[in-house]
Amino acid sequence: ARLPHHHHHHRRHRHRASTRLRMAKCDCGVCDGEGRIVGGLGAIFPWAPKAYRPCPVFEAKGGQYLTRSGKAARYGEIGVEPSQQSRSYMFDELGVSVALKQAPSRYVASADGTGFVSWGGGFALAELLQRGGGGGVPALPASFEGVRVMELGTGLGLVSIVAAMLGAEVTATDGVTDLVQLATANAEANLPPAQRARFRAAALRWGDDAGLRELVASVGAPDVVVMADTVYDSNRGAWGALVETLTALGSGAVCEAPRVVVWAHASRDDSSRTALDAEILAPLRLSYDVTELKQSSLHPAYQGSNLRMFAMTPKGP
Repeated sequence: ARLPHHHHHHRRHRHRASTRLRMAKCDCGVCDGEGRIVGGLGAIFPWAPKAYRPCPVFEAKGGQYLTRSGKAARYGEIGVEPSQQSRSYMFDELGVSVALKQAPSRYVASADGTGFVSWGGGFALAELLQRGGGGGVPALPASFEGVRVMELGTGLGLVSIVAAMLGAEVTATDGVTDLVQLATANAEANLPPAQRARFRAAALRWGDDAGLRELVASVGAPDVVVMADTVYDSNRGAWGALVETLTALGSGAVCEAPRVVVWAHASRDDSSRTALDAEILAPLRLSYDVTELKQSSLHPAYQGSNLRMFAMTPKGP
């Protein structure tokens, strides 16, 4: 199946951003004149990344996105499409497409219901992982072969699936049992047997130190911890529990501390940004050195967006 194209504004960026063949403007009256039909949350809210789909009239006239290497660009739409049964994302470095089954009938735009659809931060984080230490996080390994990765709030499993593709031993966790099952199904659908053997999904509620200890005893202490789109205003009551779990990992209280925690977060309004700094980042700085990545380190589609990417390295004893 043909994946939706994505338009990139930063054509000189180090990643293989898309460029467009020169041709007459499209006069269909639906697209932007250059073959892009805007969709996703970005079409409604200025803070959200815009998602695009190709204009069939433009394509019928010969319009086509090309990468700099001359291949047709196949980036999936970035943003959230809660009505879709599946979402697909292309990862150039790996040369693979990951197709995620969503559960739109289970989606609720608050609390635990948000995990049943794919959010853009997961793609941005997974794309950064495929670049390893060259992605702006020096603490990330150059190779993930044999590296133990734990994801908090995995949802549909995208970040963990890509980590397994990179060779990591992955434990994808979520506090919602149905999401653990959905992430497992997505892994089985996307990973060949050798990679599938490196993927495990498990239930873990934030703040459950006993459950975390039991899990770590089973799978080993993680070298890298990842999480994407795990914090938003409607789950603010769970923020303290997330901090508790991250502190337990970073302080060495339950196992040897990971080398780094990488977190993709969409900052949706000023009030939540202030609360995030006070209720999450400030307490985490007691156990971690926290660095916010420059947006130039992100996939071009997210530069200038509301996405924030944090790298947190444990301070040690």
